[in-house]
Amino acid sequence: MSNEIAIRENNLPANLKGLTKFVLIGREKLNCVRAEIRAIDKLGLATDVKDQKQEEASMLAGALLDAEVKIGELISRMPPQSHGEKGKFEEKLPKGITPKQSSAFQTMAGNKDVVEEVKAEAEENDDLPTRTEVLRRIKEKEKIKQKTENNKREIAEL
Repeated sequence: MSNEIAIRENNLPANLKGLTKFVLIGREKLNCVRAEIRAIDKLGLATDVKDQKQEEASMLAGALLDAEVKIGELISRMPPQSHGEKGKFEEKLPKGITPKQSSAFQTMAGNKDVVEEVKAEAEENDDLPTRTEVLRRIKEKEKIKQKTENNKREIAEL
């Protein structure tokens, strides 16, 4: 599986501008493929056509997650550019990437294991891996970690 990951990552654009373009265009393409799948369902077309579109959507969704992780890695290495409002540092984000997306991508980059877990489970369940599911699981993982730390602290205080 790690060889498959390396091959996918090597096929992604190498720089932030290219990755951003890939993600923005890829998201639109994924929306189109999802719409095609819904239309195929409504029209009752052959299942092999639907299966082909499902496979295309799954591959694209996985590649988009990989690209978003890579963007998160690159952004996290960037030095802050300037002081913004209220003395906060601001990143010089690529056009089309919002601060909220930047934060999500950096969170995903710090939790690659969760990203791969979501992609693997989606493939097993013939579903699409999503950023929303990745972020939900990361949040869940952080809650569990915090509870464990709190429990350890309480035990140490006894």
